[in-house]
Amino acid sequence: MFVGGALPPALLERIFMLRCRFRELTGLPCPSCGGTRCVQAFVRGDWSLAWTMNPLVFVFTLTAATFVLYAVAAIATGRRWRPRQVNRPRRLVAAMLATAGLLFLLNWIYLVRVGR
Repeated sequence: MFVGGALPPALLERIFMLRCRFRELTGLPCPSCGGTRCVQAFVRGDWSLAWTMNPLVFVFTLTAATFVLYAVAAIATGRRWRPRQVNRPRRLVAAMLATAGLLFLLNWIYLVRVGR
């Protein structure tokens, strides 16, 4: 039986990389294409490569890493994080959703253009 650490990274990628059904059907990259390679490059510290693989996944990964570091710091110092309840108007929520949709679309255009 093989242990994941004993296998070469190239072989691990071949084993665990699944085919993208969206690309097979349309011939275009899916909006999350390059996401796994982006996270791998991010973890290795190669942030410029991570950004070029998928900018939107890079931003999500950076945000998640920031929250994890904040949580670790809060636990280490004994501070408690209490989310404030904010009354958000519907316009603000609609604007945030529109912005997220626009970023999603721009990221997909980028991926199609560079041929991920």
